[in-house]
Amino acid sequence: TQTVGICHLQPGKKNPRHFHPNCEEILYVQQGTGKHQLDDQWIPVQPGSVVRIPLGMKHQLVNEGADTMITIIVFSSAHRQTVFLE
Repeated sequence: TQTVGICHLQPGKKNPRHFHPNCEEILYVQQGTGKHQLDDQWIPVQPGSVVRIPLGMKHQLVNEGADTMITIIVFSSAHRQTVFLE
């Protein structure tokens, strides 16, 4: 009933702005620094940061640091759907 993954985001890179129409997401930053966009609000993230992304919320992660950003992501569905906006 859940999906768990690890994301590696290289320095200066970002993932495409998107949303999940069928699940919530929890993101835990293990390594790296940057910012995460939740709808129109940007929040800083660093090791230890936990971000909850409600169902349907548009979001995007940006690595602003010099190191690879490593995040652990958990989705509340075994069949995560993603709608890309870019």
